[in-house]
Amino acid sequence: MKTVIFVGMLGAYEQDPGDAEVWGCSYCFKHQHNLTRNFYMDNLEKARPDKRSLMTQAMNELKIPFYTQEEVPEIPTSIEYPIEAVVKDLGSDYFTSTMCYMMALAIHEKFEKIIVHRFHSMPHSSEYFHQKSAFDFWEGFAKGRGIKICLSDDSFIGRAHPWQTDKYGYFECDKSHFINLALAKVVHDALKSKFEFYETGDKSKYMKEICDKYSTTEYYKSGHYQEYLKTLKDDAPKMQFILPKE
Repeated sequence: MKTVIFVGMLGAYEQDPGDAEVWGCSYCFKHQHNLTRNFYMDNLEKARPDKRSLMTQAMNELKIPFYTQEEVPEIPTSIEYPIEAVVKDLGSDYFTSTMCYMMALAIHEKFEKIIVHRFHSMPHSSEYFHQKSAFDFWEGFAKGRGIKICLSDDSFIGRAHPWQTDKYGYFECDKSHFINLALAKVVHDALKSKFEFYETGDKSKYMKEICDKYSTTEYYKSGHYQEYLKTLKDDAPKMQFILPKE
């Protein structure tokens, strides 16, 4: 079975890949040492000089295909992502992240099995929050083509957010369900806005504290989700968000 394994930035895929290809995202080569291709769909020209230098050195040492927006002269193995061919073949240009481009190319190249290792494992993160719908779209697209998708247990791709139910109507939501969703948005907006408030005095200090506190998954992992919601509810007025009445 023609198989590819996607590896992100949260940890290495430690099982023996066998004959499968191993595709990396961004700088995951730092912990995944058996990549067969790497993808970087941000604009490498705009990357910090040290980051660009690190990528250039790593790709030239690994000598593997390096997919990006356009060929990079100092990286001979760089390949311009075949965006036109992929979109024409699949009929969609819905890409909110590098992983979406990886998934689309794997479908385009007719892989039969895709293993997705530790992507979208932090659903509260402002960086990844808006990307989920496209993740879900491409997972469903691949399944519709008969491709087997295997996700790591911590991934929320193809699943509801942790503050939602996977089976609407089959599980009754209590009166706090709507407030839970609103509180989730508070976290999202707080994180998303953090850079805008860093230079505004006391509010800057507060925003930094709350962003540092809530930009981890410890509350989810520890099972203290209700405590998490209560803390957020107490903090929300300080951020001047209007929450619905219970």
